[in-house]
Amino acid sequence: MLVVLAYAPAFFEWAIWRIFLAINEILDPVNKTRGFQIDEDMNPIHHAKGGAADIIFTYKDFRLVGEMTLATGSRQFAMEGEPVTRHVFKIISDTKSEKPVYGLFIAKKLDPNTVNAFFKARYWRDWTTSVATPIVALEIEHIIALIHCMKLHHVTIADIRSLFDALLKLQETYENGPDWYKAYIKVYQNWLNVHRI
Repeated sequence: MLVVLAYAPAFFEWAIWRIFLAINEILDPVNKTRGFQIDEDMNPIHHAKGGAADIIFTYKDFRLVGEMTLATGSRQFAMEGEPVTRHVFKIISDTKSEKPVYGLFIAKKLDPNTVNAFFKARYWRDWTTSVATPIVALEIEHIIALIHCMKLHHVTIADIRSLFDALLKLQETYENGPDWYKAYIKVYQNWLNVHRI
């Protein structure tokens, strides 16, 4: 059992990676889409190393940076609030404005402080320049619902981008991360219902 638990973060990253591979509209070679190693059977050997994103997908019109965690509570905020924002900023810097970049953070259970860290998030390059780092946070249950949706209806990466834009636009309406999250989860659930038809 301890061996299985030790590999849980690696399999979590691997499972999310496989979901986005299934959409099958990536431009980069598959081995460039993940920060973790896999064996010859495509099973994860270890979770992504620190200092780099868990998954990065390049599509025709945007790039997606994915970060996953099994941490919960205040520990989640301490471990992920800054690194996730930094990883999105790094990809934005590497992309050199040729394509928009979106961050997707997935947790077993979200902490409100973590969600608030991603509300209108910005990463400061120096004392005078900051860059917006658009990040949407979801829980595992939301991703499971997405998988069920994908089984019933063809979901394209254009659908995903449109969803991200709608969720991020809601930041203009709310004053804090928790209120924004409650609103965008309703929009997300409605989006799933429409795509299940």
